[in-house]
Amino acid sequence: MMSSVVAMNQGRMWQTEHDLRVDLAAAFRLADRFGWYQLVWNHITARCPDNPNHCLINPMSVRWDEMTASLLVKVDVEGNTIEVIDGEGLAPKTGFVIHSGVFEARTD
Repeated sequence: MMSSVVAMNQGRMWQTEHDLRVDLAAAFRLADRFGWYQLVWNHITARCPDNPNHCLINPMSVRWDEMTASLLVKVDVEGNTIEVIDGEGLAPKTGFVIHSGVFEARTD
C-alpha cells in the first residue's frame, strides 16, 4: 500500500523525506499516546534530508493524535512555507522560532 505522501506528490519527493515524514508523524502520535502534548501548543520538528535549510513542523490547529505525514509543513530557516501537501499548512511561528534557532546553531 502506498503512502498518501508519495501518491500525492507523484515522485517529486525523495524517498528519504517520505520516510522522515512518516517517522515524524509517528513520533507525534506516540507522544500523544504518552501524554506529552498540550493540544496544539507543542512542536516536534525534523531537518529535511535534501536541504538543511528546510524543516518539517506540525501545522497550527492539528492535534498530535490527528497528525499524518502529509499534514506536516515544510518551512525554510526564515519561516516561509515551502511545501504543503494536505490541509492549510500554517506553520506555528512560536514553535518555528525556537526550533529554527537550534537548527541554525547545529548543522548536524
